[in-house]
Amino acid sequence: MLRTLLPLVLGLAAALSVPGPAVAQALLPEPAAIEFGDVFEGEGPETTVTFTNKGQADFAVQRVSTTCGCTVVTVSGPDGVAVPAKPVVANQPVLVLRPGEVMSVGVQLNTAGQHGAVEKGMDVFSLEAGMPPVHVPVRARVSKAFVISPEQINLGTVGKRGPLERELTIQAQSIGEWTIDGFESGIEGRPLPEGLKIEALDQAGAARRIKLAFDGPRAVGPIMTKVRIKVSHERVKTIDFFVYGQVQSDVVFSSGNPNFPETISFDQIEPGTKVTRTVTVTNHDPGTPYALTSVDIQAPKPEFFATSVRTLQEGLKYEIDVTADAALAENFFRGNLVVRANHPDMPTRIVSFHGWVKKAAAPAPTPAPTPVTPAAAGSDAPR
Repeated sequence: MLRTLLPLVLGLAAALSVPGPAVAQALLPEPAAIEFGDVFEGEGPETTVTFTNKGQADFAVQRVSTTCGCTVVTVSGPDGVAVPAKPVVANQPVLVLRPGEVMSVGVQLNTAGQHGAVEKGMDVFSLEAGMPPVHVPVRARVSKAFVISPEQINLGTVGKRGPLERELTIQAQSIGEWTIDGFESGIEGRPLPEGLKIEALDQAGAARRIKLAFDGPRAVGPIMTKVRIKVSHERVKTIDFFVYGQVQSDVVFSSGNPNFPETISFDQIEPGTKVTRTVTVTNHDPGTPYALTSVDIQAPKPEFFATSVRTLQEGLKYEIDVTADAALAENFFRGNLVVRANHPDMPTRIVSFHGWVKKAAAPAPTPAPTPVTPAAAGSDAPR
């Protein structure tokens, strides 16, 4: 009986092990690798890769993706009609290639911020589970056509008002004619900060100077913008650089701490004591009064803190005392002083605080009583 069944079992196993049409599918890229060679930073070299279905069955393309956002692809089917690179509906192919059909993929490399040898990649994924993607490397050697000095302009911490001026130099590294044609934001959908004006001081020579003038009033908060210089050059059309800094409000808070003027440190508080720290609020713009409305404490145990306000000059200067009570009995404590006012730039200001309460000394142990020694026999003690 076993001899009869054994050939049937082996035959069934062999039949199940035969690869189906899906395994035999093959998508052949041409070229197998993209070599852009030597390019300048700011260039956007592009090419087209064709993928031919060399298999005997349909090839369902699930998606076409890249290894980073600096590589952009556009996909077209055999009829030349563009299709999305990623599926609109999950688990549905973006394109089905019959045997012998060809898909075209346009590939563009964004070289902004790239330096030296660059290798990215493009992958075509099949809808067939378990089938590895078809990978096409994208390589280039990126050098600078122009060198900007400095590469970034740090304005530091600046006030709302007053002119700011900075200069940078553009040095051409390649031979050829070029001109500076204008300036714009390098971040899509975000214009350059209001009041920032840029002009070219030179229009000839290998080195050109650029002047930045940033007039107030400037918006309070961080400055982080990318400036794009538009140039007429044989190969490079744009040059980017960054401007960053921090615009400080006219209203300044100071705890008197030279290292951390915007925080309050109670240091170590002795048991049974209270410690007071003072925050000075100064408004440097008389035309926009700082009308203080309330002062609150945010802390796990607010009942151990007290505040008081002294108005030194209405709308311009205040002193806020914050008192911590050692009865809090915490090895370490922290919280916030919340100051609210009618002011366009500073309606709410949070000043953090922290400190320690020293542990009370343990009471000295009570000395043990001196033991009484019995009188020795034969002494003069009364009997």
